[in-house]
Amino acid sequence: MTVNKIPSSRDSKKFWEEINKQKEKSRIQLAKLPFEKKIEILEQMQRDWQELMNSKSRKIPKRTGGKVKL
Repeated sequence: MTVNKIPSSRDSKKFWEEINKQKEKSRIQLAKLPFEKKIEILEQMQRDWQELMNSKSRKIPKRTGGKVKL
Protein backbone atom coordinates (compact mmCIF):
# COMPACT_ATOMS: atom_id res chain seq x y z
CA MET A 1 0.00 0.00 0.00
CA THR A 2 1.36 3.40 -0.89
CA VAL A 3 1.23 6.43 1.34
CA ASN A 4 -1.35 8.20 -0.82
CA LYS A 5 -3.70 5.23 -1.19
CA ILE A 6 -6.86 5.49 0.87
CA PRO A 7 -7.50 2.18 2.64
CA SER A 8 -10.68 0.48 1.54
CA SER A 9 -13.07 -1.41 3.76
CA ARG A 10 -11.87 -4.60 2.08
CA ASP A 11 -8.27 -3.81 3.09
CA SER A 12 -9.44 -3.21 6.64
CA LYS A 13 -11.37 -6.47 6.66
CA LYS A 14 -8.30 -8.41 5.46
CA PHE A 15 -6.15 -6.69 8.07
CA TRP A 16 -8.47 -7.61 10.95
CA GLU A 17 -8.90 -11.16 9.68
CA GLU A 18 -5.13 -11.61 9.76
CA ILE A 19 -4.86 -10.03 13.23
CA ASN A 20 -7.57 -12.34 14.54
CA LYS A 21 -5.87 -15.40 13.03
CA GLN A 22 -2.59 -14.48 14.72
CA LYS A 23 -4.32 -13.88 18.06
CA GLU A 24 -6.03 -17.26 17.87
CA LYS A 25 -2.71 -18.91 17.02
CA SER A 26 -1.11 -17.28 20.07
CA ARG A 27 -4.02 -18.34 22.32
CA ILE A 28 -3.66 -21.95 21.17
CA GLN A 29 0.10 -21.91 21.81
CA LEU A 30 -0.39 -20.44 25.30
CA ALA A 31 -3.10 -22.99 26.10
CA LYS A 32 -0.65 -25.83 25.37
CA LEU A 33 1.96 -24.55 27.83
CA PRO A 34 2.44 -26.35 31.14
CA PHE A 35 0.82 -24.71 34.16
CA GLU A 36 4.22 -23.88 35.71
CA LYS A 37 5.24 -21.94 32.59
CA LYS A 38 1.97 -20.01 32.66
CA ILE A 39 2.68 -19.04 36.29
CA GLU A 40 6.19 -17.87 35.32
CA ILE A 41 4.74 -15.72 32.53
CA LEU A 42 2.14 -14.23 34.88
CA GLU A 43 4.77 -13.43 37.50
CA GLN A 44 6.98 -11.75 34.88
CA MET A 45 4.04 -9.69 33.64
CA GLN A 46 3.30 -8.59 37.21
CA ARG A 47 6.96 -7.61 37.78
CA ASP A 48 6.97 -5.65 34.52
CA TRP A 49 3.74 -3.89 35.45
CA GLN A 50 5.06 -3.02 38.92
CA GLU A 51 8.27 -1.67 37.41
CA LEU A 52 6.26 0.45 35.00
CA MET A 53 4.10 1.80 37.83
CA ASN A 54 7.18 2.67 39.88
CA SER A 55 8.93 4.33 36.95
CA LYS A 56 9.50 8.05 37.34
CA SER A 57 10.30 8.54 33.67
CA ARG A 58 6.65 8.45 32.64
CA LYS A 59 3.60 8.96 34.78
CA ILE A 60 0.48 7.10 33.77
CA PRO A 61 -2.76 8.83 34.77
CA LYS A 62 -4.98 6.92 37.15
CA ARG A 63 -8.41 5.89 35.96
CA THR A 64 -11.04 8.17 37.41
CA GLY A 65 -14.25 7.05 35.76
CA GLY A 66 -13.66 8.76 32.41
CA LYS A 67 -11.85 11.82 33.77
CA VAL A 68 -8.09 12.03 33.30
CA LYS A 69 -6.00 13.48 36.11
CA LEU A 70 -2.43 14.45 35.34
